[in-house]
Amino acid sequence: MMKSIKYLGVMLLACSLASGWNCGSKGTEGKASNVLKAKVSMVIGTAYILRADNPAKIKININDAILPDDVIITGKGGSVNVVIEKRGVFKIKDNSNILFSNLLMVDDENNSAKIKVMAGRVILGLEKLKKNSTFEVETPTAVAGVRGTSFMVSVQQKETRAFPYFVKVTRQEDMVTKIAVLTGKVELSNPKVSGSSYMIDSLKEATLINDDFKNIKIEKITRLSLDEITVIKDFSEIKELKLKEITDEIQKVEPQLEEIMKSELKTKSAVKSSAEDLSKTEKALEEEKLEVKKEAIQKMKSGNKKTDNKYLDDNKW
Repeated sequence: MMKSIKYLGVMLLACSLASGWNCGSKGTEGKASNVLKAKVSMVIGTAYILRADNPAKIKININDAILPDDVIITGKGGSVNVVIEKRGVFKIKDNSNILFSNLLMVDDENNSAKIKVMAGRVILGLEKLKKNSTFEVETPTAVAGVRGTSFMVSVQQKETRAFPYFVKVTRQEDMVTKIAVLTGKVELSNPKVSGSSYMIDSLKEATLINDDFKNIKIEKITRLSLDEITVIKDFSEIKELKLKEITDEIQKVEPQLEEIMKSELKTKSAVKSSAEDLSKTEKALEEEKLEVKKEAIQKMKSGNKKTDNKYLDDNKW
């Protein structure tokens, strides 16, 4: 009997350490003490939690604790900010599905966190991690490993069609993973795909279709991505938690951000100017056609029976 009790005790301890849960527990009371503290700091619109031991949707409120294996789901127009103690903050955007698969803390020097972006977008601002710590963002086709950075992860499904387009085919869905980095570096890889490790530097973004790392696209960050990521600068949580490292890193790339913005404005100005020139040309042609038409009508009125009716045919102009 004593052996059975000892064996049960060992199994319970092993289970608790391995998963961060106190096995057989319900709710938050049975959580192990070695879990990184994560809590909700802001909620907008529709958002709720799915918890492993509770099949019902739980409405999210400010200061709610986030636990291992929790799933945060946001609806249209919804967003949630989550703070992980002393590590950083991230914003879960609308129409997202995020799993907190790991929040393990052994001590201040040794901890690990992993979130899975099943769908949607997450914008992260993280302090540099200690030597033995890890932070990973996993998508259905890749893993983004970070040491401390500001970046965005987006996972969307894009409909594709076979060629030729008139051939009826079964609809397919492409999984598009996008990593846009504001500061720092992100290593994008897939353990199941050989030669799939790529480093994404500051002000760069990578686009991956399914798990096709051979054709991964890495380019200068787009204005659209910048508009999304730069909200990090306004995160009140960064100021309140005094995460100065994040703001310092963002300030370093400010001059480059200004250059990108100026370049975008020049491009927009050139496009606008071309559009205005084209509009003027089209207007001039229309005015010329109108004058010719008026002249043809005047000739008919003056008794010129030889005037061809084609001059009056609007389809000819």
